[in-house]
Amino acid sequence: MKKVYNPELVAAAINASKHREMLRSVNAEIFLAEYNPREYVVMLPEPSPMFQIVVSGVLSIIQIQEDGSHYSLSHLGNDCFVGESFVLGIEDSGICAQALTRLTCIAFYIDPVRTQLLSNCVFLREIAIASAYKARMIAVHNFSGTSLQERLLEYIRRSSNDGRLKGVEKTAFHLHCSTRHLQRVLNDLVRSGTMAKTGKGTYILTSGQK
Repeated sequence: MKKVYNPELVAAAINASKHREMLRSVNAEIFLAEYNPREYVVMLPEPSPMFQIVVSGVLSIIQIQEDGSHYSLSHLGNDCFVGESFVLGIEDSGICAQALTRLTCIAFYIDPVRTQLLSNCVFLREIAIASAYKARMIAVHNFSGTSLQERLLEYIRRSSNDGRLKGVEKTAFHLHCSTRHLQRVLNDLVRSGTMAKTGKGTYILTSGQK
């Protein structure tokens, strides 16, 4: 993880966030946390756990079992929260987050402002909404490590009578992934002959794949 304290970059990230009013209500030292792909998102560093909001990139919420095995619960992107449970003192849940792409988060340490956060109605409302959304994403996500390509093909076959896909952004929303990630998968499927592109944002399964 790389920390960025540049005031202009931090201010620009806050201004671009849909949670900017909440962030402005928190009297904390805010910085940017940058992660490389496959790097675990730090949630319990010294000297305090961190609260983070994704600015750009995609992360995977991972459940770690007692035997050390793990699986992805959901993929989340811009504006999702990481570490909101630590505000409430919930720390050992067996859940962690991992960057799937280059990831940038708005971040601050919780302990110096914990009392303030617990009395901040704006902040508590936002984390309640975010927690409910994250729970919904986890509930509908396919477990067992199914790849995005497999989930995409299943989604097309289930939702389309003729094997057509219309709207990359809409499909990415339903599959809980980034548009960029989905576009890469679609490009791979076109190159392999599994799908054919029929227009801007529209694709169709080739014969034998439907």
